[in-house]
Parts: sequence; C-alpha cells; structure tokens
Amino acid sequence: MAENIYPNSARENCFAHIYCEIAMESYYNATVSYEQIRKAGYSWDYYGEYDSMNKAVVSTIVFSAMAIEAFINDYAAACLGDSDFYENFDKLSLLGKFELIARFILKSGRLDKGNAHYYRLKSLVKSRNLYVHCKSKRSVIQGYSLDEIQKMKRLNSLEPESPPKLDSEEIENGIKEALDALKAIYDVAVYFDEYDSNIWAVSRLFNMLGLVAGDEHERRYKAVVFRVLGIKADELWNST
Repeated sequence: MAENIYPNSARENCFAHIYCEIAMESYYNATVSYEQIRKAGYSWDYYGEYDSMNKAVVSTIVFSAMAIEAFINDYAAACLGDSDFYENFDKLSLLGKFELIARFILKSGRLDKGNAHYYRLKSLVKSRNLYVHCKSKRSVIQGYSLDEIQKMKRLNSLEPESPPKLDSEEIENGIKEALDALKAIYDVAVYFDEYDSNIWAVSRLFNMLGLVAGDEHERRYKAVVFRVLGIKADELWNST
C-alpha cells in the first residue's frame, strides 16, 4: 500500500466536493419524487413529479461524473505538477487518467476492467456523454402527448378503469442509474483511500462536515445518501 503520495500543499479551483454535493442533493430530490410516484401507483396524474425526477436523475449523473473527473484531475496535477499534467495528460479520457494514476502514481497496477467498480464507472461515463453530447433521433414509438391525454380525459375518451400510467420500468431504471452514479464516486474514493493514506478521498468528496455544520436540508440529504452507500460518518470524522 502506498502512503502519503498526495502533496500537503494548498490547492485551489477544485470543485470536486461541490459537484459531489450537487449530485447527492439531486439524488435525494429524485428519490422524493420517485416515492410519490410509486405510492400513487405510477399514475399519469404524477407526470409533474416524473418530470422533476428525470431532471434530478440527469443532474445526479452529470455531476457525479464531474466530481470524479475534478478529483482525478486535481490529484494527478498535484502529484505530477500542474503544467506537466495539463500540458501532457489533460486530453486523456476520464478512464485514461484513472489508469495513468493507478499505474504510474499509485503504482497499484492496471485497473481491473472485469471489476464491477470499473464497469460502474465506465457506465457512468457513457451515461454522462449521452446527456452532455445529446443526439436526438426519430421516435419509433407512436404515443400521445400530455396535452392530448388531458384532452381525451376531458372528453371521456379514456376508460376510467384504465387510466394511462407512467412507465414504471423507465422510472425504476432511472433511480437505479442515479444511485449507481453515486456509487461510482464512492468506489473511486475508496480506491484512492486504499492506496494513498494522505488523501482522505471519501471524506473530501462527500464532505461529511455538512452533517454537523450544514443546514437541516443538507443534513437530511447527506444522511440519506450516506445510508444507502454504507458510509459511516463517525469513521469519516476519525479519518480526518
């Protein structure tokens, strides 16, 4: 196990923990909407909550990827030197940068591409790219718009026994994808803590201080996220 690799010098313009907090709060908001939709039996009347949930899911995924990349960039730049890293390695993919750190800084060997953690990070990058570099395409499914359904309901064109439903499978997959995005952050943080005892990656990224110093909302969403990720705040506190 490598120790004390990360320099103790001060760093600035690293927003990894801010991005992580945005991702955590977005996930919490997504779960709040999800629970209302689920309890309502995926009723179309909860389309507004469905829309809010989707926005929060996208935010969770995008900011999770941003948190990981900001953290990895900062770590590599601190260890290699700012000019050396940004001039020679900044154009690498996120996974490429992670591989560079693993092999040549942490010296932990090649990343195990068969590992579930690697797959989760790779999936997160793919999802982030789909949202950030969005490419629309012609729909092959003919359906009704929200306005059309509301009009049909007013005209009693829909049977009251079988009102339209939201797509429960899509909703469940969205929540899972958002949670997997946060798990990817945690996986990366645990990896760094395992190979560099000076970085305190989990504590830095998830900023457990917010459980004590934050407002009620911050304490609530962090408590929820820490619970689903299995993060024990007392252990984080002792590690810092």
